Amino acid sequence: MKRVSHIINMVLFLCMVYQSFGQNRIKNQVEITTYIGDVRSIQINQSQFNVNLSIDNLSELMNGQSLKKVNHIKVTSTSEYQIEVVASSELQGRQTVIPVNTVSIVPSLGNGIGNYEGNTIYLSPVSLSTNGQSIIRSTRGAITKSFDVSYRISSWLKYIEDHPSDTYSTTITYSIVAN
Repeated sequence: MKRVSHIINMVLFLCMVYQSFGQNRIKNQVEITTYIGDVRSIQINQSQFNVNLSIDNLSELMNGQSLKKVNHIKVTSTSEYQIEVVASSELQGRQTVIPVNTVSIVPSLGNGIGNYEGNTIYLSPVSLSTNGQSIIRSTRGAITKSFDVSYRISSWLKYIEDHPSDTYSTTITYSIVAN
């Protein structure tokens, strides 16, 4: 009888082992959570760090001059953003100063990567200032979005008598901020 009992126990054990090994798939689940933070970057096209505008003739002196930089600013942002511009000082010459507001910044759309459906981009031309001003505002983020920028000098006719021939310059800083 003992032997039959051992055989029955062994059969039951083998049935249980077969049942647990005989299943095709055993499942367990893992929950994954990920976080995407606010990512923003701004780059100026490396070949365009210097913007040189020259007034060399009467027409340019009277009417001003413009220079367009294509794909000048490249932006990446995971959320809506704005681009601000500020000049570090007035236009400094060796002996005199010309107001920086004689230079205008005029943004326009450049190239981009990503889906811009439902995105509204506001472009605001400004006269340069030593106070920060918004020139671009986007209602959505962008993987990569480039903007062209035209730099315009207005007529310098009123400065000709009091300002000698010279190079006048300032530094312009572009910043990206959350909207």
